[in-house]
Formats: sequence, structure tokens, C-alpha cells
Amino acid sequence: MGSSYSYSRKNLTGEVENSAIASYYQSGKINIKEHLILIILRSLLGQRFFTQLRTVEQLGYIVFASSFTRFSSDGFVFVIQSDVKSPNYLDERIEAFLADVWMKDLANMTAIDFEDVKKAVKSELQVEEDTLDARAENLWAEIDSRQFIFNRSGALALLSISHRSSLVSNDAVAVFVEKLKSISIHDIKVFSSAYFFNHQTRRKLRYFSQVFVPRLLRLIP
Repeated sequence: MGSSYSYSRKNLTGEVENSAIASYYQSGKINIKEHLILIILRSLLGQRFFTQLRTVEQLGYIVFASSFTRFSSDGFVFVIQSDVKSPNYLDERIEAFLADVWMKDLANMTAIDFEDVKKAVKSELQVEEDTLDARAENLWAEIDSRQFIFNRSGALALLSISHRSSLVSNDAVAVFVEKLKSISIHDIKVFSSAYFFNHQTRRKLRYFSQVFVPRLLRLIP
């Protein structure tokens, strides 16, 4: 059964006119297939969401959509910070984007376009930490998620506990790349239906606030 929760934080200073929303759609405990679907969705939805809500509708100056892992649970988050509309209005536009824009994009997606996205995801999975900045970013991700497993690659971090002791970094990447091959447009449609469209099965948390957006994400369970 689906569930929806809202958390609101008021501006205590009276000086900030901005509003913000983080709408988080949780898929559940991390597993390889669904995590890969979320990465694919990040590629498909990220720029589309920015273009529609930021460029076309001009709702805010910070607009993004991304997969989001927190406390061993996966999900997808849509964030808008705005000085022109209320959080409730922003939430309505996020829902409208999913129901109108994304549903239409799904219906029109071709196999060729989808394979191009999968190739980009494969390249992303195979990128190694070759700079100090990249290494620092992954370390901070461990701290922020409170998992504190610092001796693993990004791919290895997402494998189940039972796999961690028996797989090295290259093996983990190979597992992800092999699993990626089997993911289809149908899988994306089923996932979107269950976790975005269907109010009976989705789990949604809305965080309304007037604090700076990066602080919003730390409060998502």
C-alpha cells in the first residue's frame, strides 16, 4: 500500500523570501537492478525536468532531479528552490511533470534511444577515481549516508552485504554492467508506474522549507 508524508519547516528569521521543496519517491532497500533503473532515470529525467521546470516554467533558480541513496534505501528526488511560487504549487508542478511530460516521454521512447542511454550509463559505471576530487566526493558520500565504508568503489558500495567480502572493485563493476544489459524499456515503465504514478504503491516524502536546498537532502530518511 502506498504512503505519502509531508514535513514543513518555516522560515524563523522572517528575512528569507525563497521557498523550496524536495519530493522524494522511495523505491526501497538497495538492489542492483532497481539502482541501475534509477541511474537510467537520472539520465532520462534530469535534463528534461530542468528544461521544463526551470527554462519553460521558470519556477526556480535551483532545479534538479536525481537518484538518491540514503541509509541503504534507494529512491528518486526532485528539488526546486524558488522565489516566485509556494512549495505546494511546486509540488503540483512536479506531479504534473510526471503525469504529463514523463508519461508521454515513456510512451514515445524508442529502443534506439534507450540503448544510447544504457551505453552512457555503462561508461559512467566504468569510470575510475582518477582525481583527488573524485576520491573526496566518494568519501563524503559515505559520511553523508552514514555507512562509512571507505575502501570500496561506487559500484561495490551498492552491492549487498553478503557480496562485499567476496568481490573486488573490478568484479563489482562487471556485475553491474552485466545486469545493465537485461534492463528494458518495459522495466522503466513498470518502475515508473509503481513508484511515480500509482498512489496505491508509491512511497513519497515531501519536504517543504525555506532553508537552502542542500540542507533539505540531509533530512530525507
